[in-house]
Order: sequence, then C-alpha cells, then structure tokens
Amino acid sequence: MNLRLNSKVASVDPHGPSVTLQSGLSISADLVIGCDGIKSVVRGYVLGHKNIPLAVPTGDVAYRAILPTEGMMGDPELQSFIENPEITCWMGPGKHLIGYRVSDGKEYNMVGIKRDNGSTYSWTAEGDPAEMQAGYVGWEPRVQKLLSKVTTVLKSKLVICNPLNTWIHGSGRVCLLGDACHPMLPYRAQGSAMAIEDAAVLGNLFSRLSSYSEIPDLLQAYQDIRLGRTASAQAASNTNRENYHLEDGPEQEARDLLMKKAMMKELEEMASENKDNPNAWSDRAKSAETFDYDADAAVEKWWDEHGGAMRISRL
Repeated sequence: MNLRLNSKVASVDPHGPSVTLQSGLSISADLVIGCDGIKSVVRGYVLGHKNIPLAVPTGDVAYRAILPTEGMMGDPELQSFIENPEITCWMGPGKHLIGYRVSDGKEYNMVGIKRDNGSTYSWTAEGDPAEMQAGYVGWEPRVQKLLSKVTTVLKSKLVICNPLNTWIHGSGRVCLLGDACHPMLPYRAQGSAMAIEDAAVLGNLFSRLSSYSEIPDLLQAYQDIRLGRTASAQAASNTNRENYHLEDGPEQEARDLLMKKAMMKELEEMASENKDNPNAWSDRAKSAETFDYDADAAVEKWWDEHGGAMRISRL
C-alpha cells in the first residue's frame, strides 16, 4: 500500500475510476472511497453537485477551546474536573457547554454551543474568546473560571445534514464514508465512531471479494447495512439538541426532574431502563442501540441472508 501525504484530490473520474491530484498526477484504482469529510470533493461526483446536500442551519454556533490543566490542579473548584475522567455538561436556554479532560489529563477540552446565525461553516475559523465568554455570563462560578482561561478558540456554524439518498456512484466504483456521507452534529458525539464502523463493515465485506465484478454488489451491501444505522445516529444528535436547549419553564423543569431521577438511579446502581429520558446517556435502550453495535456481526447477518444470492446472480 502506498500512502501519499499532501496530495489533495482536485477531480474524480467515477468511470475509470481515477482521481487527479492538484499536482496534476492521475491515479487509477479499482475503487475510490471518498472519506474526505463534510466538504467532500468525492461526494460532488457521487451526487452530481458540490453543495452540502440536505443541509439546514440549526441557528447554532460551536466554540471549541482546549485548556492546559496545570493551572486547574491547584484550584479546589476545578481540580475534580481533571482528577475524575468524566464529562460535565451545563445546560441553559438556547445553549449548553461541555467539558472533559483529554491528553491523559494534560488538557481540558471545552465545547460551547449557542445561538448564532452569522457564522461561517468552517472547522478552522478562529473565534473571539471574549465572544465565547459573553455567551455564558451569569453561569455558575466554575464556568466563569474555566472560560476566563480561554485564550484561543475555534468557531463554526452548525448545520443539520439529513441522510443522503445514496452513498454510491452509478458506476459502482466510487463510494463515500464517514462525514462525507453522514455528517453528525456534536450533540451525541458519534461522528468519529460512525466512520470507524463504516470502515469496519466495508473492510469485512471486501475481505470476501472473489471477483472485480462483485464490487458494485458489495458497495450496495455496505450502504444497506450502514445507512439506517447512521441515519438513526444523526436523528439522535438532533433530539439531544432540543433537550439541551429548552427555555426556562415547565418543559425545562420536567427535563431536569427526569435527569435528576436518572442520575440518582445510576448513582444507586439500580437497574432501570430510563426509557426516553432527556438525558440520552442514561437511557439504556438508546445506549444499547448506540454502543452495543457490532460491525462484524452486522456483516455476518447480511452475508447469511444475501451473500448466496449475490454469488448466484454473478454466475
């Protein structure tokens, strides 16, 4: 296998298939897999247009900041965030803030999401720390302390990208993977996980390849196995957004009560389904749907049901 770095794809010939790099070099292959993110070049050739498809602005913007934890360890209000490997989520009307330690406790990652319709869609655009801090004025003291330490921040508009109709070009030689075909909002933290599952399914299916002529059928199997799963994860992310950003009032009070009950049951180690709890992390059915998934088992099930018929159709 050859790994080429600094080799951005400029165009794709789905019928070759081949890709042409910005350097002018053309590379032919048996299959092109576009795992090139939300701004995918390959997706434009699969769908026939370059716009991010089926995208609806949420009206939210995400601020992302990483803090060194050296100055947090001596602070009795902040030290527990580093000592305990857990996620902390603060919620308020139209916004929320999440924090958790990364890099073996050497850094603390923060993501603040609030309303803002004027931002650009970019993962690398720099934001203003003061603007992020202004969005959480009046929140609890620990939030104020954490945000006061932010010196650099990235800012990105969030859009809902609904499920695509297809991930496969009509030639049967080009397909999509990960954010290129199912971008996830950050409210359920499943973007990377879904891409890894895609790759596991695709790899398992193609380990069974016996003829080039089987590539289109195996790609269709990949889409059939994965599209419903990823569409469900996208929908779950959208639902979390609604629950996190409730305005103060009866709905918010009911949400907080249900979340508190779920937390107490978890702390008491009591078995509970917590079905449809607004805290999706305590809903055992939702957690099982998300985390009990076995990519290899999904392929085995598909192969048992359809693999024989695929082989017969190619005879």
